[in-house]
Amino acid sequence: MSGPARPRNARERRLAKQLEAQQREWAKWDGVVHRRFRRSVWTAAAWLAVLLAACVGFPLTSLPGEVLLTHGARTDGEVTAVNSEVVTVDYAVAGVTLRAAIDHISDHKYVAGETVPVFYDPADPHTARLRDDVNLNDWAMWAFLLTTVTGLAAIPIEIAYAVGWARRRGSPWYLATAIVLPPHLRPDAPEVFHTLKLALPGHVTIEAKTTSVLPGRYAFLRRRGSREVWVSGSGRTLVLVLPVGPRNGEPYAIPLRLTSNTKWTLA
Repeated sequence: MSGPARPRNARERRLAKQLEAQQREWAKWDGVVHRRFRRSVWTAAAWLAVLLAACVGFPLTSLPGEVLLTHGARTDGEVTAVNSEVVTVDYAVAGVTLRAAIDHISDHKYVAGETVPVFYDPADPHTARLRDDVNLNDWAMWAFLLTTVTGLAAIPIEIAYAVGWARRRGSPWYLATAIVLPPHLRPDAPEVFHTLKLALPGHVTIEAKTTSVLPGRYAFLRRRGSREVWVSGSGRTLVLVLPVGPRNGEPYAIPLRLTSNTKWTLA
């Protein structure tokens, strides 16, 4: 079985070496984009795991109240006050009258002076509940709500990032000169997007903007004038790689989108 054809002369060997070097360089920039893609996927998966853990864990916070019903001591108490939020009950334990304010979460209509069964912890008689009502764990509830809202917001964003990075992988790379243009926003408005002018081989010039809506995400682009970058993509979806990025000098990928409505390919 024959292998790949070998270069026959010095010119072909030189071209083969240039092609090999080009492929290695392209693979390096592809790796930068792939790392951003992989990080978005893992971040979305992590948020999904956190959201699932919160959904599973939150019901467990009600277990202590359920334990009082099955294993707690029981006594009769008297409703002394009631409103839509709290039921106040007096009950006696070992001859000592205690008072508990219990969250009113059921549809039971209590009446002041009513006798109700009270279930309490023998080791801590101040911890008590009624048959239909129990004190909610406020910190757990707020933590669950915060985690749920944050997760529901973060997961679609990270999925969108992952899809965007996936669309930007595998295209040829071109060396370009990038210049950040002055902002077109009002002077008093926060700068969100950065518009870059990219000069490519063949006297081709395009304008593209960053896609992040986080203010100041790519503010480091303005720290100096023109710089050499690598650009890839097709249509209106592009990616720019800084060979020396802002983080420890490592290559850094930035997603871009053409400012015009026309589609154009670098290939």
